[in-house]
Parts: sequence; C-alpha cells; structure tokens
Amino acid sequence: MKVLILRGPRDLRIEDEPDLDSAPEPGQILVRTIVTGLSAGTELSVYTQRFGDAFYGWSRRPPTELGYLNVGRVVAVGAEVEGVAPGDLLYTRKRHRQEYLIAASDLFWKVPAGLRPEVAVFPYLVNLALHALRRGGLVPGERVAVVGLGPIGLAAVTLARSFGSPVAAIDPVPERRRLATALGAGATLDPTAEGFAAAIEAFGGEAGVDLVVETASTWSAIKAAQEVVRPEGRISIVALHPGAADYNPIGEHFYRKQLSLISTSFTPLEDYPSHRVRFTLRRNTEYIFAGLADGTIGYAPAITHQIHFSELPATFERLADGDRTMGAVAVHWE
Repeated sequence: MKVLILRGPRDLRIEDEPDLDSAPEPGQILVRTIVTGLSAGTELSVYTQRFGDAFYGWSRRPPTELGYLNVGRVVAVGAEVEGVAPGDLLYTRKRHRQEYLIAASDLFWKVPAGLRPEVAVFPYLVNLALHALRRGGLVPGERVAVVGLGPIGLAAVTLARSFGSPVAAIDPVPERRRLATALGAGATLDPTAEGFAAAIEAFGGEAGVDLVVETASTWSAIKAAQEVVRPEGRISIVALHPGAADYNPIGEHFYRKQLSLISTSFTPLEDYPSHRVRFTLRRNTEYIFAGLADGTIGYAPAITHQIHFSELPATFERLADGDRTMGAVAVHWE
C-alpha cells in the first residue's frame, strides 16, 4: 500500500509499505482510504520545518507521516466489533495512507448517507471555525469579520452566515475572496487596498464589527483584526503564531479599544455525562455532519482542488512556494 512520508524539510515521498492483514484482530477495524484532506496550515508548517521539528508541543521529526483528515471504507472488522460493518464509510483523524487499522474504541464517525466523501473529509477544519465562533461568544446577528480565507476561514464565513450574522471576509488573495462570496460573505475586502478602512467602517455601520475570527497565521492579520474590530470587541484567534512577532498584539489598539484576545486551540475529545452537556469534538462533528448533509452548512464551494494522491508532493511544494489560490484540497486514493 502507498503511504505519504516526510523524509526531511520539503522532502515528501509516496512510499510502499506492506499491505495490512485482511483479517483484523478482535476489536479492530480495517479501513481503506477513499479521500484525505490537506491542511495547508499545520501540515505545511511541518512540511517546510520552518518552526523546527517540534511544533507547539507535537513532535514532527522526520521521517514522519502527514495528515489528519480521512474518509475511508470499512474492509473488514474483527470479533467483538459492534455497530460497524464492511462497506460503511468512516471519518477519522488518520494520515495520508491507503489503509489503516483503528480500534473500535477509537474516535471515528460514520459518514451520513448521501454525503460525498470529498465534503465529508473536512469536518475537523469546520469544527475549528465553529469552536472559534463559540469561544468568541457570538450572538446571532452580531457583525463578524473573518481575517484569512483558507479552509478554516471559509468555514467561519459559512457558519457565521448560518447563525444570522453579516460577514466581512478579509484576505489579499482575490480567488479566496471570490470563494467567500460564494459562501455568503456580504463584503469581501483586501486589507492591503486603498480604502480598506472606509470599507470596514461602511460594513460595520454605527455598531461596528463585534467579533473577528483570525485564521491567517501572520502578525499582519492580527494587526488587521485589531484595526477592524469595534471598541470592547472580541478577536477569536484560531491560527498558530510560532514565529517572532513583527507586530505588538498588546499595543495601542489592544489598550485603547479594551479588546479581548481569545485563544481557540481545540475542543475536548471526551464527552461529558449527559447531564453536563458540553461541545466536544464528537458532538461538534455530529452537528457539522448533519448541517453538511441537509445543506444548512454549505462548505462544498470551499473545495477548490481535487487531486490524486500521487500529486501530493507537487501540491505541497506549490503551497510552500507561496500559492494561496487554493481553498480546501481533497485527495483521492481510489
């Protein structure tokens, strides 16, 4: 079977590994990959090793596999596995590889009937946007700006619209702004353009922008977020910023506007007891799958590229060279 392996900085290879045993052990599930999703944020940072081999506490020292978005078809199940049968489609957090084993106790979801695998592979990225809006305390109807229109930023656009909020989508790349328009953004703005400040003021009106979601992983994006948000507004920060700052995030804007900067790292993996309902990754994903299946969450326009797995090394190199025209990228393995 084929596996994607990072051998060193920008040295990505499709390699062969022995096929897995077609008869899983008790409690195991054998899955063959249909589609994986490419994360141009975390995965690209690991690919380039631009922040070293340790990335926010995660060891990514080569050789290592990449990926964490996977939809596959169940090939076989071992004894003692209940509720899963050959032919079922599962969404998991597994790597870019043709086959894998999971335990029946692992975290996975059945893909709803009728939902295309290339759409079903992205709920974790949508979950990050959902968590950012919740952590930011969004009240339906508040005005939202999204800075950075990669796959997570585009998810924030469509989610905020589904909650009833007017949305300004901010990114210097025209192709990304067009995607945001397709997902319901009321205003799409280039932060480097003349008249940007006036355009934001026109969008916000007298009330201003209540909540900004920042997903761009640049300090200029933090600066733009602080410029556009209203006094006493909130900025929900999804992106990682491991590099040295070229902008002071607790400088004059932070001080004068009395801003709240909110970390939105991740959602808990484990569910709380039923009498203590919380938004965990499992429950968020179930909510997202339902919205994708019934159309209330319209993420499909964010998927701009569908590639064969053999194109992964060239696609990562294209992203590392600065191509920012891609939205979400679905990788086909069948």
